[in-house]
Amino acid sequence: MAGQNLKALSELKFDSIGEEFIYLHNKINKQNPEFEEKNKHKKEITIEYLREEYSRIVNEGEVEEKYEKNSVYWTVEQERAIAAFIVEKNNEKKEKIFRDDIYKPLKKLVENIIFTYKLFRSDVEIRELQEDCMSFLITKMDRYDPSKGTRAFAFFGTIAKHYLMGEKKISYKNIQSNVSLEGSSAEINLEEGNEDRQMDLESEKVNNVVFREVIKKLELELLNPKVLPNDKKVMEAIIFLFNRHEVINIYNKNLLYHLIKERTDLQAKEITYSLTRIRSMYKEFKEMFLKTLN
Repeated sequence: MAGQNLKALSELKFDSIGEEFIYLHNKINKQNPEFEEKNKHKKEITIEYLREEYSRIVNEGEVEEKYEKNSVYWTVEQERAIAAFIVEKNNEKKEKIFRDDIYKPLKKLVENIIFTYKLFRSDVEIRELQEDCMSFLITKMDRYDPSKGTRAFAFFGTIAKHYLMGEKKISYKNIQSNVSLEGSSAEINLEEGNEDRQMDLESEKVNNVVFREVIKKLELELLNPKVLPNDKKVMEAIIFLFNRHEVINIYNKNLLYHLIKERTDLQAKEITYSLTRIRSMYKEFKEMFLKTLN
């Protein structure tokens, strides 16, 4: 098991950097026999690189050990399914592999990490947090390489843990920032307040213009015969909701997710998979349009 019986880097004590270098190098080679081969072309292996690699192994071992007793939902079948998902070129077949063999176990893994490490957030519901992390993991699927010997269970568990921890830190900072701003609002004069509101309105106008252009691109994408049926349903739902956003007046992600589900009649896993691809399209369309404004 990766990282088994290894202490965290912060718990290790050395008399010199040379002693630390030798220790980390030996431990990493023992855990990952391919380490030497993988790095033979490097002119120099730095102590920083060894620390990073060692920490990765320890963290993977930590995630794996936490769930080893409860990982009945994740078996060799899931390991094979993820390997098959990565090499599959046909989008419809990829979607079937994800829907049948990956979605539920991956969702359970994310759920366990949230509750084990207490990565709840006050600004978002558990289900939305789960789906958000799931979408992020899907974008990282192609980074997993089964030939390196790391189990997909540990690989995605580690990524999920770090992502959720990072999002929680960002959320906490935003909350603290808002509290700080509210506490000092009495010191802001009327003129400055009006200027801030004007900037907010201008920003909102820009966002609306950008999103309208993206919606036009999605409408054109609906004509693309290569777009999967489920993706088309989700795109149509997004277009429908945006064109009526002033009437619906709902901007909560969780509620919008439910509206998409009602309109498409798709399962949560199907929507999650489609939204991941649509987010990539949105980012690309947005960047292209913003370049035309400059």
